[in-house]
Amino acid sequence: MDRRIRLWMMICFCQVMVIAAVTDSNDLAVLNTLKSRWQNLPPNWKGSDPCGSNWEGIKCTNSRVTTLDLSYNKGIKAVLPPSIQNLKSLTTLLLVGCSFMGPIPDSMGSLNQLVFLGLNNNSFTGPIPPSIGNLNNLSWLDLSDNQLSGPIPVSNPTAPGLDNLVTTKHFHLSDNQLSGSIRSQLFNSNMSLIHFIVNNNQLSGPIPASIGSVQTLEVIRLDSNWLTGDVPQKLTELKSVSELHLSNNNLTGPIPDLSGMNSLSYVDMTSNSFEYSDIPAWFTLPSLTTILMGMTQLQGEIPSGVFQAQLERLVLSSNRLNGTLDVGNSYSSDLIVDLSDNFITNFTQSSGYNFSLNLDNNPICEVGETARYCAGGKPDTPKGLPTNSCPLARCGSNKVLSPKCKCTKP
Repeated sequence: MDRRIRLWMMICFCQVMVIAAVTDSNDLAVLNTLKSRWQNLPPNWKGSDPCGSNWEGIKCTNSRVTTLDLSYNKGIKAVLPPSIQNLKSLTTLLLVGCSFMGPIPDSMGSLNQLVFLGLNNNSFTGPIPPSIGNLNNLSWLDLSDNQLSGPIPVSNPTAPGLDNLVTTKHFHLSDNQLSGSIRSQLFNSNMSLIHFIVNNNQLSGPIPASIGSVQTLEVIRLDSNWLTGDVPQKLTELKSVSELHLSNNNLTGPIPDLSGMNSLSYVDMTSNSFEYSDIPAWFTLPSLTTILMGMTQLQGEIPSGVFQAQLERLVLSSNRLNGTLDVGNSYSSDLIVDLSDNFITNFTQSSGYNFSLNLDNNPICEVGETARYCAGGKPDTPKGLPTNSCPLARCGSNKVLSPKCKCTKP
């Protein structure tokens, strides 16, 4: 080989090694700075080389830190410093269930390799940094269960926003203090979103019709906000949605027509101010297992075809349902039905049925009536569900109330 070529190759190799060394030293500097500032770190964070010493929660590739996962270390009470941006090779940053506080640094938007970002179950405050919209490789964004405030950022001529995250599949922003409207610019047809979860916030204004352009959506949680106006018909064009949560808002207008949403298994529209309506035809959709429509101005008789074999829970309490209840003979024995606080006068199967039924505070349950469906509004509860003695509790994202009255993951 020509001597000049060999010399050129050696110079290039040395330059690459110098660049790598600088990058590695940045990683070391950042992690050692975090180590010196944070308390109650994993006990094996010893020495100065996280890669060589196999620090818990650290994964490296070619001496570059690619994963930082300190999840469920409640003792870590600290601020996330802007210098986190120097971990340029990070693909995974998971700080779930710790005690981080203060703002999420705007420099987070410099971690261009991030695929997973989980900062949920902490005490972060302040706004969602618009710079997160620069994370073009992001698949998972979870900022739920914090104290974040302000609007959900969308892009403008001077700043990015979450609408830029067209490859992201998960927006988990629930259980915060987010406010303002859900801007129509947040959604577009190029997005890959499957989960849009913003329940338990202070979001107001209408549901934007543009949400109907994201055909990949499977779970929509808008419940427990201050949303107003009609449910846009565009939303009902999302044929892949399996869960739709709209409860505890101030929605008005007609009950949305969900006909054709054949993937739908769970619907909750409880406590809204819809127009008076008979039982919608979409109650018989083939995949529906849960229908929660208490306090939604439903009226008239319930068609027997609603009680299909796959139906597991039907809650239509505090409406204006009347006439005779006929549940047919296709229902499941595991079915739970709550029709309390209505105007039902008769039940065709009153002498024999084998599911959980509550008809308390209906004319059929007059004073002195001893039928078990009139038992003080407390029907037999199947095993695995919380009892009525549980105190009111607000469970966080992806948790439910257990039989022991605690919020747990199902």
